[in-house]
Amino acid sequence: MTSFLASLKAKLKDDAPSVEQDISSNENYVVVQHQAVSPIVQHSNLLNDESVFFLSQTTIKEITNRHHEYNPICPRRFYELFIKRNYEFKSAAMLEGLYAESLMLGSSAKGQVLTDLPRHKKSNEKLSAQKNIEEQAIRFPIFCSSKGININKGVATQFPIAKVFTDYPSKRKIIIRTELDIFPTTFYDNNNIHLAVIDLKLTADINTKFGNYCWGAPEFIDHLQADITYWLLQDFDYDLNVSLRPDKKDVYDAIFKNSIVPKLIENEQIIFVYMVIGYKKQPLEEQVTFIRRNYRDPNGGLLRQKDWKERARKTLAQISLWNKEKFQPIAGTYCNACPVNVKNGGYCTVGTETVVL
Repeated sequence: MTSFLASLKAKLKDDAPSVEQDISSNENYVVVQHQAVSPIVQHSNLLNDESVFFLSQTTIKEITNRHHEYNPICPRRFYELFIKRNYEFKSAAMLEGLYAESLMLGSSAKGQVLTDLPRHKKSNEKLSAQKNIEEQAIRFPIFCSSKGININKGVATQFPIAKVFTDYPSKRKIIIRTELDIFPTTFYDNNNIHLAVIDLKLTADINTKFGNYCWGAPEFIDHLQADITYWLLQDFDYDLNVSLRPDKKDVYDAIFKNSIVPKLIENEQIIFVYMVIGYKKQPLEEQVTFIRRNYRDPNGGLLRQKDWKERARKTLAQISLWNKEKFQPIAGTYCNACPVNVKNGGYCTVGTETVVL
């Protein structure tokens, strides 16, 4: 496996275009403003095909939680952010994650590169969060080498992958897609060498046991992304992926037309590992942990695969219902930070009315 990755790195070079971004902020939210078109938009007519609907794990998490309950969400906000993509909302924590990926992996999803974070309003100095992220970025190669993780920027980072989802009746072709932070790579675990997918996570404190990102209690984390990734890698759809990303054809050829990687995936000899890096709790050098999510359940079953597919079906059913209702806006506590809200430069006035008692 190590020799294969070395040959892959030698064969392919990092020549993917990137998208630099500016950031504007107010006290409630941060919106990312693109300075160029993301490379994925330029590569496939499928992206503009109205008979195709793209679904991601982010979309599924936006609508449902790990208990299969529907989240409180405004249909209009979802429509503008996730379907039309006329607006792009980024919280401060999300921006910090993008910044960390840009420093550590060379870019974030879709080739986006974030070069700075909001500064102190008066002094224009970097905030402590940014300084800590930069400090952890310097340690990142050491963290990786401790587990034998190979970072081939532009080749084995932000690896795009897609697959047709047929478990929901629809007139449109449903394609689930994502980008894998690091794949393929080796991973050393208990004196064994594995083929692995590494998902980089930035968090305040790796030991916290509260909230949605309680990496100190990973059994309560939503592992949708890991479970979908295993499915995406099985029976890799070469033609679909090349049609979506022809710029990655040489990468797909090198990985999936090589007998090693597909065979290991087929035999379930690939693992999904979260590489969780903390940046707000000292000492920072101890703020790293690796958490493995297996393909099968602890009892050897495939309930995890059935579980995420059910969530995907519930998500698609909700979107279908909203579509019939023309994505009518619903007021909620989320309105204040919504970029579609007229107060934040959008057009939606729902939730802005003053109630007189």
